[in-house]
Amino acid sequence: MWLDLTRRTESKQLFKPQLVAADVTDAAAVDMHKSPEEAVVLVNVGTITDGAYQLEIHHSDASDGTFVALTDENGNAVKSEVFDSTNDDKVSVIAIKNYKRFVKAIVKETVAGVTGGIIGATVQGVLKVAG
Repeated sequence: MWLDLTRRTESKQLFKPQLVAADVTDAAAVDMHKSPEEAVVLVNVGTITDGAYQLEIHHSDASDGTFVALTDENGNAVKSEVFDSTNDDKVSVIAIKNYKRFVKAIVKETVAGVTGGIIGATVQGVLKVAG
């Protein structure tokens, strides 16, 4: 049976692929009103030369509101694994739910680097079914 994901999901660029060599907190917010219940974040990591980086998901009720870390059912921040030169060139998946209308990704530098590496992220939400 064919599952047409193009009609049942919506993908949006959450964090533009970019060279990261420090904290990045100014990513644009993504409106998740069409997929309010659950989504996955696909983190695309290129070659990381030095340093270590972790992507964290934040959310808010307003696009220009105060964003706070999205937490899981245990109160832990929802974030990716830590990426460094021994753990790069891959795609990592983060499942998210119970988020507010707007989400964004920030990158935290966990170990100082000079050159860093390329990181990007896409959010793919399950569209709300009318009914």
